[in-house]
Amino acid sequence: MLDTSNLTMTAEEAQGVSELIFERTITGGALSDFHDITTGIHHKTQIPFIGNLGLVGKKQTGCDRVINTGTIPLTEKFWDPELIGDRLAHCATDLPSLLKLFKKAQRINPDFYDEIGTEAFGVIIAKVEQAMTKMSNRLVWFGDKTGDDVTGGGVITNGTDITYFTILDGLFKQIFAEIPTTASNYVAIPSNDYDGVAEIASLEVTAAASASADANVTLDGAGVAVTLVNADTPTEVATKIRAATFTGWTTGGTGTTVTFTADVIGVKADAIYSAGTTGATGVMTTPTQGANVGQVLPANSALGIFRNMFNKVDSRFHQAIEEGAQPQYLVTREIYQNYMDQLEDKSLIFTLAEAKDGVSMLTYRGIPIKVRNDWDNNIKAYQYNGTSYNLPNRAILTVKENIPVGTVAESDLTALDSFYDKVTKKNYIDFDLKLDVKHLLDYMTVAAY
Repeated sequence: MLDTSNLTMTAEEAQGVSELIFERTITGGALSDFHDITTGIHHKTQIPFIGNLGLVGKKQTGCDRVINTGTIPLTEKFWDPELIGDRLAHCATDLPSLLKLFKKAQRINPDFYDEIGTEAFGVIIAKVEQAMTKMSNRLVWFGDKTGDDVTGGGVITNGTDITYFTILDGLFKQIFAEIPTTASNYVAIPSNDYDGVAEIASLEVTAAASASADANVTLDGAGVAVTLVNADTPTEVATKIRAATFTGWTTGGTGTTVTFTADVIGVKADAIYSAGTTGATGVMTTPTQGANVGQVLPANSALGIFRNMFNKVDSRFHQAIEEGAQPQYLVTREIYQNYMDQLEDKSLIFTLAEAKDGVSMLTYRGIPIKVRNDWDNNIKAYQYNGTSYNLPNRAILTVKENIPVGTVAESDLTALDSFYDKVTKKNYIDFDLKLDVKHLLDYMTVAAY
């Protein structure tokens, strides 16, 4: 499992595990930090909801009573956990004999191949534990049973093994279905729709050529010479320019107008036209300025997002808060950073932060704001269509109890089974767990995307 192909084996290489530098990884943290964990979920299990009785109480004028035919509705959802697991194998011969990072066995048989409890295997265990946490958070939020890659009509980056995502329906799949863009508890983030713009330049030829020479067109810093002949009319000049080759650009237009459309979206240097000594003057404009794939939040916009989300909280959600429910804003990094920048600009960063366990935490109206770096990581790594990211700015306002994770035992979320097999001479790491997640009540969530 340990790939040492990029290491140089010399007398001066690292001599022990203490010299290893572990690359940072974004795991998303423990599920219990953001979700209630419901245990004992072995198989498909009903989640019943009891509704409310309608209007009761009318004026009575005598002994006879009319029976109120109102009912209390019952509805349901279901836990439907999926069995998830994997097996990883490590052989002692994966490590070159010259590698000095890990202590060596003192004899070949039986110690050489059995790496359980060794420094090398300890490193592997630590990295697998990280990968399990990343897996759980990825599936809980980005799982989609019917998901597909971009070519197949989905949002998963082409080249990604989609089976790592299609195990269960995660919270974004559920929330987007239950809180669509038409819902009263939806808040739009317009910058998510920004896919970048291809630049378009336009040349209007205003005079005929009065001499035979070259005119020059410069697009994004690259010049192309177009040979003109004395007495070429403005239309003939435009036609010759239109027929020239401009790498990275497509020409168009009719008559005396030539358009240049960039093949790739993004900011470009403004186009320039020079008639030189030809006399075929013209005017170059840029009717459509190119723009990068930004999907960047405008400055000072996060506060508005949080305010709009809070103002769209359902009255039942408000009541739950008044009764002790602990709401939380879960947000992508750019929203969090945008809010922090805005508070700093207004010198409010310390007045709107509350201390928790001695650590300052950003809040909005007393509600903690929790940045989900793992959301950014998953969107940028696995939801890119070649032009733009899929909804890179997201925020969810809800309570932990409304987005519970179901499993058999909470310990399964981190439990590993490692063992050495004498027959194959390999060391194995297995994990197995059952996992599901549910968005319970739509009115207990406000979604911004």
